[in-house]
Amino acid sequence: MKQPYKNDNYHDKCVICTFQSKLVEYENATIQKQRQELRLLIAELKDRDRELNELVSGHRQQLEAWEHDREKIQRLQEDVVALQRESVCASHCKNK
Repeated sequence: MKQPYKNDNYHDKCVICTFQSKLVEYENATIQKQRQELRLLIAELKDRDRELNELVSGHRQQLEAWEHDREKIQRLQEDVVALQRESVCASHCKNK
């Protein structure tokens, strides 16, 4: 192994430049990997958002159907009560 001379500024600069170059390459590779990971995460989030929006839409439709059925049942209950009153009145009037 060659020992650098203490006064060999060129060699020192060359080693520093090589190190800096390798460091920049490593940083660039790391940045590219992080960007790719972010792209994958963003795509996954978009898919999940789409799924959740579909789920919300389905729940909203179920809620609207439930509310419609509840209103219909309430109207039918009111009709039954009214018919029962008429029936009671009719039978009461016949007995007189």
